[in-house]
Amino acid sequence: MITVICGTNRNNSYTRVVCEHLQKMLKMKGIPCELVDVSELPMDFYVNNEVYGNPTPEFTALLDRSISSSDKFVFVTPEYNGSFPGITKTFIDSFLPARIRGKKAALVGVSSGRAGNLRGMDHLTGVLNYLNMIVLPFKPAIAHCNHLIDLDSRTIQDAKTQSLLDDFITQLEAL
Repeated sequence: MITVICGTNRNNSYTRVVCEHLQKMLKMKGIPCELVDVSELPMDFYVNNEVYGNPTPEFTALLDRSISSSDKFVFVTPEYNGSFPGITKTFIDSFLPARIRGKKAALVGVSSGRAGNLRGMDHLTGVLNYLNMIVLPFKPAIAHCNHLIDLDSRTIQDAKTQSLLDDFITQLEAL
């Protein structure tokens, strides 16, 4: 199974639209997938988790279903202050590293600027490598997302971006 992680706690985000698009693509290929949106995590997950020794049953169930049972992860992260969002790092820090050690990850960056969160994906790659995850070298950087994604229809309207994500899914399958 593949878990797509929406790495922002902003509501109605471009990042979430990309996650939904990837999830649809995976399901169309018959690949089991799950979507974890960090904005939907329990409000107290950062203190009530297994690292601190007091996880809630709800959070443990989410980790069992979406993290432990996955072979691959897709982290879709926007650019926040020249990196990836702190909420994504907090989520990773909230469970024991053994849940993801040795598994595979792929990254997609999203930004309204010109770099598509390249620097943030480099930072996140460093964190995931530290946790002994294998990270796909191909990392689509969706720059100027505000011109390519329509929030009202929740669609990616740019053919080149759609093609880029098709290539990404192909490489993810081979990972």
